[in-house]
Amino acid sequence: MKILQGQPRGQILLVAAAIMFFGIFLAALAVDAGRAYGVKAKMHAAVDAASFEAAKALAQGEDEDDMEEKASRAARDYFWANFPAAYFGAECSGPELELSERKSEMKLRALTVSATAKLPNVFAGILGWESIDLPARSRAVRTDADVVLVLDSSDALRESFPQVKQRVGSFSDRFSQRDDRLSLVTFATGADPVISICGVYRPGKDHPPKESYSCGSGYLKSNFARAVLETSAETTNAAAAPEEAMHQAKAQLDALRSELRAQKRVIVLLASDAAAGNIKEETAAALRKDKVFIHAVEITGSLKASTPAAGGNGRTGSENLKRFANTKDSGTHEKGEPTGSYCQAADLQQLELCLEKIANGMNVSLAQ
Repeated sequence: MKILQGQPRGQILLVAAAIMFFGIFLAALAVDAGRAYGVKAKMHAAVDAASFEAAKALAQGEDEDDMEEKASRAARDYFWANFPAAYFGAECSGPELELSERKSEMKLRALTVSATAKLPNVFAGILGWESIDLPARSRAVRTDADVVLVLDSSDALRESFPQVKQRVGSFSDRFSQRDDRLSLVTFATGADPVISICGVYRPGKDHPPKESYSCGSGYLKSNFARAVLETSAETTNAAAAPEEAMHQAKAQLDALRSELRAQKRVIVLLASDAAAGNIKEETAAALRKDKVFIHAVEITGSLKASTPAAGGNGRTGSENLKRFANTKDSGTHEKGEPTGSYCQAADLQQLELCLEKIANGMNVSLAQ
């Protein structure tokens, strides 16, 4: 009887031991799976950063070979900055850059960054599964842009205007002089089309006839830099005239022949809060209906000579500019129209960050 009674107890012990062993084994495999998940997530973040920055670097190339070299260098630098060597013991091959042909009819350029991490398994090796390959790839697209900078040169910026001009010049360096177009319109008591979308310095006509421009892609950075350098702030204490400048900016964009226009049509408005109140909402609405993106930078704080409480329509500068840009927090956001951006710059550092943010998000996007 004692022997018979001991048999079930022994079986239970065996089953319990088997369950315990199996549980430990599953926990061990979970450790390997967790490590693989962490490495995979890190790889995806690294190739996303690499492809995005490589697409941005295309703008700095002077010819095809130079573009590819700069893009490859940016891809390597940003990949390894985001994926540390021997992360969780993984060995990485890559990153590899594949640059597509430029689709001139679509006005865009795509590239792909790929890499593979070989991760040694700690516990799964018991089953002969010594390592796991974790591939990752990311595709970024750089879209050509036609950009008009509308710059406040009124008395409100008389003291900071030289420094503001320097930041505007740096902003223009972020665009491709092969594939993008840049125009400059300044405004004070009147509007001045300094350089046209076709690169004509000091164009003779303020409002070119619609579709009168027939010019190739690109612009001369040296001409644009000279145009910015030679502009000066007006010292007349009178109301600024940004409304006319916005009309001239639209005229510049519309003067390009339809088949030559870039996919992205953009106005970057740098204006004081007081000047923003002198732009009609209908003007901005008409631009957005024509698929023009408006990115607005409000010049405030130490960059301004004075800071009025509100614009001419009773709203603050930020309220006006958010409406013009059709930002999601504007309170009047139109989903079917281009969504631009709003940024406030109270000092030169903030101005740099605002312009960098606009430039980064204008041409380049990650493909889903």
